[in-house]
Amino acid sequence: MPDNVDPKVAANVPVATRIVTYSSDASQNIQIVGLAFLTGSDDAKTATDLVPGQAVMASSIPVVIASNQSAIPISELPAGTNNIGDVDVLTLPALVAGTANIGDVDVLTLPALVAGTANIGDVDVLTVPVDPFGVNADAASATGSVSAKLRHLAAVGLAGMTSLPTGTNNIGDVDVLTLPALVAGTANIGDVDVLTLPALVAGTANIGDVDVLTLPALVAGTANIGDVDVVSMKPDGTNTMPSLDAVSRAGFVKITDGTLTAGLVDETGASAVDVQAIGGGTPHDSVNSGNPILNGAEAIAHGTNPTAVAAADRTKLYANRAGVLFVIGGHPNIITLRLQFTAAQTDVAVITVSAGTKIVVTGFQFTLDNASTVFPSMRLGFATTNTPTTTGVIGAHGGVPAGGGFGRGDASGILGVGADGEDLRITTVGAATGNGCELVVTYYTIES
Repeated sequence: MPDNVDPKVAANVPVATRIVTYSSDASQNIQIVGLAFLTGSDDAKTATDLVPGQAVMASSIPVVIASNQSAIPISELPAGTNNIGDVDVLTLPALVAGTANIGDVDVLTLPALVAGTANIGDVDVLTVPVDPFGVNADAASATGSVSAKLRHLAAVGLAGMTSLPTGTNNIGDVDVLTLPALVAGTANIGDVDVLTLPALVAGTANIGDVDVLTLPALVAGTANIGDVDVVSMKPDGTNTMPSLDAVSRAGFVKITDGTLTAGLVDETGASAVDVQAIGGGTPHDSVNSGNPILNGAEAIAHGTNPTAVAAADRTKLYANRAGVLFVIGGHPNIITLRLQFTAAQTDVAVITVSAGTKIVVTGFQFTLDNASTVFPSMRLGFATTNTPTTTGVIGAHGGVPAGGGFGRGDASGILGVGADGEDLRITTVGAATGNGCELVVTYYTIES
């Protein structure tokens, strides 16, 4: 090999097994049989054999082969995966028309997709595996994996799904965009069970124009129909309805303007007749106003003796033919009391009562014996301890003459009423002689 020539493999020069010599000194030759790497300076080369199949060294040195060398055989690549280095493919032959198979390509890595929506091209998937998710993926569930759902559809099919199964079926969230027009007249939209309703908005909520044809029967007992606001009731527009307790006023009928109450009085007996009961517009113990409800009486002629009725029976009022009532004054149980004495009386209780009772005096009479030579004074009145001198006195005299006397009232009216628990007491000054003094009192007692 000539000196000062960089070792390299010349273009289109076959590699031969001839002896290749290299030397800068004619007396020193290196013989190479086969291929070898040459290393070192020009005047001190070192030959390193390259056995067939040996991997390329990190610092490979090109070899120059003489142009007249015969070919040097190189062994085939071994079976398996062989790295042929970094190959730049500048051009490829054109693919044949139709579907071109470019071989079995293992893609180890892909560049990262750009942020957002990345278009990976127009991919036509011609075929997919029979069961891409595995034969046993959720095989027992019709609502599990996609594979199980596909198998469920394949087994059951959609052709026979013409009706929902029995029970409650959720058909999902359905947006109904349009509905066909209802037929004229009353259109039945089916039997709809409404389980829940959205809450109504605050205020007056209009739920539409609803015609209620039938209502279910109310349950036995007290049935609560909810909170019902009655917008209009009375035809006059006032909507003022009276309070009516259905229990305490059972059977009553409103026949007034709503401010008065009328009812029926249930009469009993052989000749009983139910009559209407009417109450006045002004209650008891209120300021008098309006027109009174008048009481009537049966007119009888003077000299008529009314027919007696049994005790506790109802009776009617009688009046003369001019409408003046026949009235007997007093009390049904007038009591008459006599007291006789000669000695002077000081705060003596004539009539006594306890707390809760009052004495009502309807009349009294006081007289002195004609034979008396002493003319006593007298005071009669209501008190708990001492005979009164001013308030509560119903009779008094400064000195009753012998054979004389005085009195007040005729038992047909009230002469005086004592306070609760007060007694009727008498005080006289001077002891009468002869038969002394006589006091007669008519009265009755009543609860305080």
